Amino acid sequence: GQDAIQYHFGTNFTSVTHPAVMTARRSRSIGPRVSRSLFARAIRVCRAHAKAHGRLPRLLTPRRFTDKMQWRKLFDFNPAFPTLCDKLAVRDLIAERVGCEYLVPLLWSGVPAEIPFERVAPPFVLKSSHASGQVIMVGRDEVLDAAAVRMRAEGWLSKNYGVARDEPGYEAVPPRLMIEQMLTTETGARPHELRLFVFDGKVAVINSVFVEDGRLRNGAFHTTEWTRLNWHFTRAITDRDFPKPTRLAEMIGVSERLV
Repeated sequence: GQDAIQYHFGTNFTSVTHPAVMTARRSRSIGPRVSRSLFARAIRVCRAHAKAHGRLPRLLTPRRFTDKMQWRKLFDFNPAFPTLCDKLAVRDLIAERVGCEYLVPLLWSGVPAEIPFERVAPPFVLKSSHASGQVIMVGRDEVLDAAAVRMRAEGWLSKNYGVARDEPGYEAVPPRLMIEQMLTTETGARPHELRLFVFDGKVAVINSVFVEDGRLRNGAFHTTEWTRLNWHFTRAITDRDFPKPTRLAEMIGVSERLV
């Protein structure tokens, strides 16, 4: 049912209040070598943004959400980011602030050679703890090629995701693997995923994500009152309904307590 809906906690953007001032302060505190490195990183970030959105980001006076995300990559060195980006370490923070009951059950963590395929029953999700998008979902009764999975996981851990993607929050995260229980509905299907975006301590927008042809799709955006917004990513989803979650108020409350 809807109570099985998986949801993510948003990010508080309070620290992006005065980007030009913060940029100037940090620019004076770094040496020539770091300045050159920052310049090269800024070029890569701008190119990637332009490729995805068809325009360059406004780095010194960010206004849009995507502009502020690029600003953060370059100028926001919040010491909390490595913990927030570490899928294992952040579990302790979540448990402390809102309780263990909101954590997906952790079945194992370690290195590829020690993955306990014989002891972990599907359905489960194998992922890296130091990156984004490195996931293997194992369904019920699915037969795995253990050697192939270990080889793929070794590749994940061999690369620094933060350096590769110009996201410094990930750079200090130790590369590890983890296995979590897969969340499913009563029928065994993958539930909708809700992403709650928090600004200045308050949830402002909720993004619904669903699975289509084995891939995640951004479906719809809603207000906290569940009024659908005329927003979309690469394509508008008009042939699908997104019913209001039965525990929406609880989700909003938990998200705001986290930040």
